Amino acid sequence: MYVYRWPIETIDQSKSHQSVNYQTVDPVPTTDHPDSSPPACETLLIIGASARQYAQSACRVGIHCTTVDLFSDWDLQQFAESYAVSSLDEFEASSFFESFSQLPDRFVICGGMEKRPQLIAELSRYLPYVGVSPDQIERLNDPFDIAHCCAAYRIAFPTVCLPGNLSDETETGWLLKPYRTAGGAHISHWSKKDHLRHQSKRLTRAGPGTDSVSSIDLLTVDDNYYLQEFVEGQSYSSLFCSNARTTRLIGSTIQLVGLPAFSNRPFSYCGSIGPVEFSCELQSELQRIGNVLAVEFQMVGIFGIDWVLDSCGKIWLIEINPRMTASAEIFEWAGIVPSITGLHL
Repeated sequence: MYVYRWPIETIDQSKSHQSVNYQTVDPVPTTDHPDSSPPACETLLIIGASARQYAQSACRVGIHCTTVDLFSDWDLQQFAESYAVSSLDEFEASSFFESFSQLPDRFVICGGMEKRPQLIAELSRYLPYVGVSPDQIERLNDPFDIAHCCAAYRIAFPTVCLPGNLSDETETGWLLKPYRTAGGAHISHWSKKDHLRHQSKRLTRAGPGTDSVSSIDLLTVDDNYYLQEFVEGQSYSSLFCSNARTTRLIGSTIQLVGLPAFSNRPFSYCGSIGPVEFSCELQSELQRIGNVLAVEFQMVGIFGIDWVLDSCGKIWLIEINPRMTASAEIFEWAGIVPSITGLHL
């Protein structure tokens, strides 16, 4: 396998296809890697929207997986005992575990579960959990708590506020974001016109398949959504692993967001390119951010951040993901880590 390191200055997300110069990098052998020894866990339950990459990563270090996700696709079925559910909100732990003669040793979460801390707590009654605690996940779901932490440690984080608290005179670009979202779904630009409509409590609706403010019940906006200042720049994600002693920056990738070829939603996650390399100064700042978040939110194992690099070279933290991220397997393919799951456990 070869890894293609894309020069970050050549990426133009407005183009579906483009010619770029890249260099091939020889694969790094993963045998006898210091992180490659199988963890002391023989069976693992993985639950979330899509468990495929987590289970595939676990198999690389000899872990048998049982998965619960929304798809149970063919790829997943090749290396896991998989179960599909129509919605994570409808999953019932008690009835699910009744059919097991022997329960898995532990469980971990993947995408979507970080918005369901109560379900994580319920599962913890049956199995040991490896990850960020439900209490800390509740904090990570509160953008105002994150903003307070970032202000204390001088980490750039876009201003957040409730739609009803925005001044009528405010002209700065804003994004309307649901508290419960994943993969950039249901995020939309919030204009002054939207603000005035919200203030007057008028309702309009758009057709299906769009993420526009006009498709949202404006009477419920303050309960389910918040505003975050829009920061112009290139989107990235970075992956970390933390334990009681240290936090390791594993690497970073370019985020492909809202590409018309893959989605009609303006902020949908469409893929990643990487690993990418930055200056020592940027790398040090990313490591500092990871260290702060690991301590403040008691991170356990793998976690990720989404961030934007603005035109002045400044890092803006956008979101924190207390779980394996969608781009994690890139670092396995690049030979940086033989198994993200193994590292997490």
